[in-house]
Amino acid sequence: MNLEGQLRSLLNQLSQDSSVATFAQNLLYTKPIFVNFRPDIENAFLAKRTLEFSLIFRIASFLWLTLYLVILSGSYYHFPEIFKDKAYIIWQSAFLSAGIVIFASCICCFITKTHAFIHQYIVAPAITLLLYQLLVGSVAHADNESGLYASSLSTTIFVSL
Repeated sequence: MNLEGQLRSLLNQLSQDSSVATFAQNLLYTKPIFVNFRPDIENAFLAKRTLEFSLIFRIASFLWLTLYLVILSGSYYHFPEIFKDKAYIIWQSAFLSAGIVIFASCICCFITKTHAFIHQYIVAPAITLLLYQLLVGSVAHADNESGLYASSLSTTIFVSL
């Protein structure tokens, strides 16, 4: 069954259950910050989120690719030393890992069976890795030791937290 059919089935089951509205109101009244839904409501929510991700994934992956190529070409034009000098290994790895993730997403956007897996297990770690690399790159200094210094400094900061 495809995602849309699965979502319709779950929503039909929930619409026939008269206790859903009362359950949601009581839950929000008793626990307004930390909410734990019933498994049937949670499954319907996850199915809806996965369907929405699947619907925008094809368009978004090519927009990400366009943005990546614009940033890559602008960076190469204005800062060619980033791509040629070994002192900028952090920025080189950030461009490489972002490129791999974006090109892989452009390929996977046509394979509908992978959308749920990518949505649940790939997106958050990939974004976290990229943000970590950008953080390390922003702390690094432009000398020959910057890659090692910034990497050990940020690792020390994150481990101590």
